[in-house]
Amino acid sequence: MTNVLSGGGVINTNAAVTLSGNNSFSGAHQIGTDGELTVGQASNLGASSATVNLGTLTSHLILNGVSESIANVLSGVAGSTVDIIGGADTALTANNSGFLGQYALAGNSKLTVASTNNLGASSSVALAGAGDTLSLSGFNGTFGNSVTGSGVLQVTDDAEVTLTSSNGVSNAVTIDIADATLNLDDIALFNHVLTGNGLLNVAKNDASTAFDFGSTVGGAFSGIVNLTNTTFALSADNAAALARATLKLSDDSVTTVGATDRTLHGLDLNGGTLIFDGSPPQSQANGVVTVTDLALNSGTISITGAGNWENEHPVTPPNVSLLEQDRGDILLELINAANVTGNANNLDLLVDGTAITSGTQGVESAIQQGGSTVANAIHNYGLTSSNGNGGSGLYVNYTLSALELLANGANALLLATESGLTANRVLNAELFGVGGLVVDAQNGALTLANGNNRYEGTTTVTAGELILGANGAFGQTSLLNIASGASANINGYRQTVGAVTNSGAVTLGNGGVLTSGLLTNGGILDLTGGALNLAAGGSSTVAGGLTGAGTLNINGGDLAVSATNSGLSGQTHIADVASVTLTGTGTL
Repeated sequence: MTNVLSGGGVINTNAAVTLSGNNSFSGAHQIGTDGELTVGQASNLGASSATVNLGTLTSHLILNGVSESIANVLSGVAGSTVDIIGGADTALTANNSGFLGQYALAGNSKLTVASTNNLGASSSVALAGAGDTLSLSGFNGTFGNSVTGSGVLQVTDDAEVTLTSSNGVSNAVTIDIADATLNLDDIALFNHVLTGNGLLNVAKNDASTAFDFGSTVGGAFSGIVNLTNTTFALSADNAAALARATLKLSDDSVTTVGATDRTLHGLDLNGGTLIFDGSPPQSQANGVVTVTDLALNSGTISITGAGNWENEHPVTPPNVSLLEQDRGDILLELINAANVTGNANNLDLLVDGTAITSGTQGVESAIQQGGSTVANAIHNYGLTSSNGNGGSGLYVNYTLSALELLANGANALLLATESGLTANRVLNAELFGVGGLVVDAQNGALTLANGNNRYEGTTTVTAGELILGANGAFGQTSLLNIASGASANINGYRQTVGAVTNSGAVTLGNGGVLTSGLLTNGGILDLTGGALNLAAGGSSTVAGGLTGAGTLNINGGDLAVSATNSGLSGQTHIADVASVTLTGTGTL
């Protein structure tokens, strides 16, 4: 029918009728017994205020090739059908909660909705072929409609969709997560072909119950599978589903590797537990995981096996430095990774159910310096991300796990870096105790990498550069003391110290935050990209001593600045209880 329809009455359709005019009709379309109303564009129905009601089991509204939004309100009885055919790309934007029938897609067609109301909570969707798609675009909430056939259910445009264990999506339907999130709520088996690059969150009501991928999932998904409060095994089907994806192990998740090597794209340890089987004298776990990207953020590594884990006094060759002892002996390969982020110190280690800590089960030996015991070395099992031969991943090692610092000031434990391309210049051992450190890094910068450090004494850098390798890796040091010609690099991390005395150089780095009590600055303190927080004021006495585009916060005390600082270009904040004394122009 090419006639232009207008008015606000009722149009009854009880036969096959096609509307092709650009209509302004604002009334109601009533599709009755054997009625088939076909349109090719939204304006064929009239104004957006026009409604369509499918009144019988044999009523059909046919959207043939419609590639635009339909804003008209649709309603209909159970058994009625809205046919979306002919390569249509249709979006429903009205509140169609009164539609109880079926949307039938065929001919490589697509239907897009943003909420359950756009479909109607009691409606169903049938996808005739692989080219037919129901797209949940920007959809937020639980999706409970029945979807059958062999097409695609797409989650896209920052949507966050939840499927529960009672969902009605047929296993024959492919699920595509494109730049969006799909939550699986208490679902035990996911057996849809899975594609896309979004986020799949898996959570169970009972953490002791398992989640599994089925054999039809495939390996096309390249997003993140995030496990929370669930049990998971790296079986053949589960590993196959993760071939291009990243497995993220979050809180209260427990994943077992088993006795077979597995390959995934990525693995993110984020608070969950990962269980391996193996023990000395093996050099590898019975099942080794190979990944491209490994993130060591937090969580627990649990090793189970029938071997003997003996913690005996280490046999240390003469003249082997503490830094070389910190490198440790690799015992068991767990994960092989091309790229590693984070730090093995972020992870806890369980061996046959026993938590391995830096001190409780370790073997202790005294460290003599100048005839006095200045520290106790503790050797124990631990984790490392390097095998010492250029390989990276995650390994169990036997290492210098902790140092109890006993002496302070000039008598504190001396850590000196060594020359040579293979020398270890990163200390991962945990530092604790009332003592401090003297650092001689003239043969290469030394990095303190353990964020669990809690030593309380002074940290003195006599030569070279000391680098902060984790938030708080300088422990609870009472004084950070930098000698002339030496330097300390906060390296973009956060550190609180009792006081700073600087005759050399201190740099904060992008995002770095140094919080201190009294500052005594006779060197260069570069704030570029970071923030210096002073709780007790202090002094800066050399020209250019304060420099860089960063933030200076004087939160307490008086900061006396007696020399020009033309290179200081950031912001300075002075708290109500603090003050700044300037004795010349250009000092701040």
